[in-house]
Amino acid sequence: MVGSWIKSGIMLCLYILIVLFCFNWLFKEIFTAFAYRPLLIFLGAMVFLAIFEKPAARIWNRLNEISVRWWIAICALFSFCICTYFAYGPLESIPHAFDDVCYIWMARAYTMGRLWVESHDLPEFFQQVFFINDGKWYPQFQPGWPALLALGAFVGQEYLVNPILTAVAVVLSYYIGRHIFDERIARLAMAMMAVSQMLLYFGGLAFTHPLSLVLTEIAILTTLRLSEKDTIPDALLLGLALGWLFITRALNMVSLLPVVVVPLMVLLLRGRVRFSRLVSGALVALVFLGLQFGYNHVLTGDATVWPQERYFKLTEAEPRCHDLGFGKHIGCENLHGPEGFPNGFYPSDAVDVFHHRMGQFLLTLFGWQAMFFFVGVPFFTSRYGWKKYLLLAVFLTLIGGYFFFYFHGARGRYYIESCFAVFLLVAAGMKLISEWLEPVSRKAEAVHSPYGALIRAFVPAMGMAYFVFNLAFFIPSTDGMLQNFYGVDRRYDRMTADLPEKSIIFVRYDYQAAFLYLSPGLPETHLFVLDLGKQNRQMMQYYPDWHFYTYNYDTKKLEKLEPDTDPSTVFVEAEYKFLSGDWSGEYLHPEVFIAGDGAKPSGEMVLSFDASGAGSFAAFEQYVFKDGNYDLDINFVTGPNRGRYELSIDGKVCADTVDLYSTTPGFLLWRPEACLPLNLNKGKHRFAFRTLGRNPASNSFSLGIDWMQLQLRQP
Repeated sequence: MVGSWIKSGIMLCLYILIVLFCFNWLFKEIFTAFAYRPLLIFLGAMVFLAIFEKPAARIWNRLNEISVRWWIAICALFSFCICTYFAYGPLESIPHAFDDVCYIWMARAYTMGRLWVESHDLPEFFQQVFFINDGKWYPQFQPGWPALLALGAFVGQEYLVNPILTAVAVVLSYYIGRHIFDERIARLAMAMMAVSQMLLYFGGLAFTHPLSLVLTEIAILTTLRLSEKDTIPDALLLGLALGWLFITRALNMVSLLPVVVVPLMVLLLRGRVRFSRLVSGALVALVFLGLQFGYNHVLTGDATVWPQERYFKLTEAEPRCHDLGFGKHIGCENLHGPEGFPNGFYPSDAVDVFHHRMGQFLLTLFGWQAMFFFVGVPFFTSRYGWKKYLLLAVFLTLIGGYFFFYFHGARGRYYIESCFAVFLLVAAGMKLISEWLEPVSRKAEAVHSPYGALIRAFVPAMGMAYFVFNLAFFIPSTDGMLQNFYGVDRRYDRMTADLPEKSIIFVRYDYQAAFLYLSPGLPETHLFVLDLGKQNRQMMQYYPDWHFYTYNYDTKKLEKLEPDTDPSTVFVEAEYKFLSGDWSGEYLHPEVFIAGDGAKPSGEMVLSFDASGAGSFAAFEQYVFKDGNYDLDINFVTGPNRGRYELSIDGKVCADTVDLYSTTPGFLLWRPEACLPLNLNKGKHRFAFRTLGRNPASNSFSLGIDWMQLQLRQP
């Protein structure tokens, strides 16, 4: 007996240490978050339930007497209505985060029957985070979620899809709970999930998480059903869920795969699942894998090169910065700044990122974070068999998979697909603790202790604090949190309502808030483009019969511009060409530059190419607005690390070469007289700069370009 108590004590201590590790050892903050509100509600609820124990018990029993259909309907309807309110209320049914913008754009492109669209002739005016725009215009994300979102886009209601999926996720948690635990646990977990601020928050956005959550739940539910009776429909549905999850969030599928495969293999060896059933499910999953690799091939030209890889090759010094794993090359500084781990990502960093994610996850999932202490209670008993470990595995493998990914992710969202498993384990833990405390409370009352009722009130008060805090405080506060979310609202839509048709609006600092109104097919009534300063004239030359406006950030109003549509001069700010160019594989990027004498570039930066040696090249296309003979001027960047280059135009090499070496950083205005005049037709032309070598005094081969100008010669 003593040995059993010692063993239980050791297990309890280890469990508490594990839980505290998840909270980064910040024990106090578990109870002090949100200005002590959850803690105060809990203490008040304990007193209230101890005083009114019998009436409270009658209310709880009556709630459990409500038919299952009504429980499911109420929980699903509540989550759907709150998510829909968030989507169409504070979020105004428009995308806000960069991810949302991409998914909505992809869904609308799919309704046009296109996986990608041709880049505009002036692609730099339409550059947006996560978009590749190098002849093909498309975002870097996987197609699984936008394909479903396209159903909403087809009827103009993209923001109804995630509220529906959130309601489905809530319902599926009940059916999983019935397979593993019992009716009361399943109901409680479903109700807790329905009022989770984290789930409702993402249910109002256009992120992938509600779909990947539903697919994860379907995979677990069908695995449980196959363990009871192996049917072809369940096997096919399992393959569908895993395959679709792979083309939605591939890492989630890879993390989930062992959770599903291990128990099925055990059941197969025991003869409880037929091999043919598993093969049928695997074949369905393989179809989706084929679709993903086919998608890669269509967009990047190589089935093994993902659009994400293409994007980071275009935008980061280290093209594999977004890979899983550790090392100096991991971490995308340009995209994520200091959070991008510019000095590399290592296991110690991964632990810090885990603590950040887990802290955000538990805070937003529960509000009343102390609820997480119940999650491990079911493992202190032999009840519920192996199936409870399936839920734990969902949670742990997701944590393990993302342990190798460097980025934090807002609000711990990378773990949200495990929330159903967490809520089910918490609900089961609450029931077990309540049962264990019952005899303790009776013993206290037997010796006339006044604490018996308080002991019995502990677990119900914890649950009451969770529901009251979320319903009365946390969920209502989300409304204000989502107002002007990511600095995006419908201000541009409202400002342009009275503009004439065929209007172009130049936007500089918050282009994301305007980009969302663009059609993948371009153009429509109003066209929002990036404000590129001196280069804006190109847009006027391209659309000479349109109206032009700019947004004044001081007055917060649109101002009309007088167009300059003369096609004789084409001015190019080189730094804007970095995403639409092509090169030999090194790093092509905009760079801040100031000459040794204090001279500054024409725009904000210069275009810089980190050539590795002779034969390296960087090229870009430029649209010319009128047939004719042109002079060409290029303002190069010089310095002690610059190389020697030759210029070719549309594949024709100029006889002139240029040596960009100088002892101090500066500028060199260069005209390739041997090539002039350039006979150019209206349309796009390719300008390529190839490294010939370097000056003996130079220490590198790099190229820098400030601006380029084509000037039509008068006849």
